[in-house]
Amino acid sequence: MRPALIVLEATGGYERGCVLALSGAGPGVSVVNPKRVRDFAGACGQLAKTDAPDAKVIAQFAHTLRPEVRAQLGVQQRELAAPLHRRRQLVEMLTAERNRLALTDTLVSSEIQAPIEFLTQQEKQLMDELLSRVQADSAWSARYDLCCTRPGIGAVTALSLLADVPEPGTLSHKQLTALVGLAPYNCDIRTFRGNGESGVDVQRSGRCCTWPP
Repeated sequence: MRPALIVLEATGGYERGCVLALSGAGPGVSVVNPKRVRDFAGACGQLAKTDAPDAKVIAQFAHTLRPEVRAQLGVQQRELAAPLHRRRQLVEMLTAERNRLALTDTLVSSEIQAPIEFLTQQEKQLMDELLSRVQADSAWSARYDLCCTRPGIGAVTALSLLADVPEPGTLSHKQLTALVGLAPYNCDIRTFRGNGESGVDVQRSGRCCTWPP
């Protein structure tokens, strides 16, 4: 078929294996937010949602809008991203358990304290592993140290930038600001003047990011 562009909907991470397999196959691969595709389908009058119509709508969406091909995480970045993602899961579980501990009866508090201690140890081990990997590579270490020189940027944010954002050097500062969800956009309607809201639509699990051209 020799396609010039392959477009997939983000599916909460289930598309990653396909994206990785296709990334080195030649044509560009773009992962888009499913909401954009459904909005496009609605504008075209396509209300049915089954596999065949969905595939046709995605093809029409790709042909009409030509979504940009985004940089994919390299092998080294995936080695950082995987443990960093796991750390986020541990932090979420820790937060949930600590909230339960604050409200539970003392008779069962020890049953909650045990997993808190285990999860805390796991989180610390992952952070130590991530920092060791970064420090072992001179390029990663330099970028990490540079990130940490900025006010408000700590270890976790610096690691997140290294692992999840491969675009620095390929996009403008305005595009990068929109990509990570920090760019405000006007929301003005007649006499109403909004405070601005992010125009970015980020689905991190699928690395689906869009901003106005």
